[in-house]
Amino acid sequence: MYDEIITLEEAEQIATQTSTTLRLNYSGRNMHGRSCIGFVGQASAFKLGVAFAEVFTADFAYDIGEPITDSMGYDTITYFPGLSVEVEDDDE
Repeated sequence: MYDEIITLEEAEQIATQTSTTLRLNYSGRNMHGRSCIGFVGQASAFKLGVAFAEVFTADFAYDIGEPITDSMGYDTITYFPGLSVEVEDDDE
């Protein structure tokens, strides 16, 4: 399993580019309580991969591994089990 961290701004940029809604703490199948980020909507895994390659590099898009999808009724969530978002603590 990969352990990559991106910023909230970067995650929001990808969500905007792919017309998806960002979920910061999604715990998908076989994650055993771990959480990761996911993108809810109709964007294909390919479209998300292109967005990651545009925001980062093609190598990073490859390094985060293949996404997993789950049905959420009308929409689909595409999530990356080894990818999380660094959220700044407002207390500092």
